[in-house]
Amino acid sequence: MEVAKEVAAFLEIPFYTFDYRKDYSEKVLDYMYD
Repeated sequence: MEVAKEVAAFLEIPFYTFDYRKDYSEKVLDYMYD
């Protein structure tokens, strides 16, 4: 992830990260365990 941030900074483009762990847990893992 750090390398991607450095490349984005070098190219002067925005770098965004999103945390989908909670959504994945609720929608995928809970579905598989039910």
